[in-house]
Amino acid sequence: MKFKKIGAGLIGILMLGSSLADNIATVNGVGIPRADFNLLLNEVRMKGAMPFNSEEAIKTLIRNEVVLQKGKELEVDKRPEIKKQIELFKKQLIINSTLEHLAANIKISEAEYQKAYTEVKKDFPTTEYKASHILLASEAAARDIIKKLDAGKDFAVLARKHSIGSSGSTGGGLNWFNPDLMDPDFVKGLKRLSKGEYSKSPVKSQFGYHVILLTGERSFEPPAMEDMKPQLQNVLLTPKLIDAVDKLVAEAKVVRY
Repeated sequence: MKFKKIGAGLIGILMLGSSLADNIATVNGVGIPRADFNLLLNEVRMKGAMPFNSEEAIKTLIRNEVVLQKGKELEVDKRPEIKKQIELFKKQLIINSTLEHLAANIKISEAEYQKAYTEVKKDFPTTEYKASHILLASEAAARDIIKKLDAGKDFAVLARKHSIGSSGSTGGGLNWFNPDLMDPDFVKGLKRLSKGEYSKSPVKSQFGYHVILLTGERSFEPPAMEDMKPQLQNVLLTPKLIDAVDKLVAEAKVVRY
């Protein structure tokens, strides 16, 4: 009998140890689950936020737990406005989960993907460009750079010395770019140039005054359909999901007042 009692005690200790092992910390005896820790790190990574190390994550969860316990002590969760917000949050969580369930059962055919891809391709530019630029704070400074270039000075050297743009340190060089993603005034000034030619007058944009050197021009190759499927899926899924919800609405007994 004594052995059985000791055995039961050991089992209890082992179970308690296992439970504690699933926590990263305790606050006033309340455990903070390791799952919360992993969830926080994943959420930060998905949002592309600043680097967040393990120690910072643990401290954040500890602070949150301390504040949560203080809130319970103050009975904040019993305030009518807080109870209403909690109920609204629960409803939205259920709605979002249900929409995910409905979306997972929606089928999109290859023909639908192909049609959407053909439409999306129409919005892509026909040409992409490669250029270097020197960004200046004033028109006078830009005109002075143009005079130096006319006198035979090296573009990259001038960019490193005078440009206030982020590419200045590398000689002003920009990688191949889609013109639709650039400042419209910059692109307008760029398109006036021939390959190897630089701006003869400053190009004003929202960032300042540019002196642009066109270094390359080529046909734009849109991404393959397979690479674009995640984006195409979102485009195609939305109207189908709305239809699925509208069908549920039609089947429901709705009374409006």
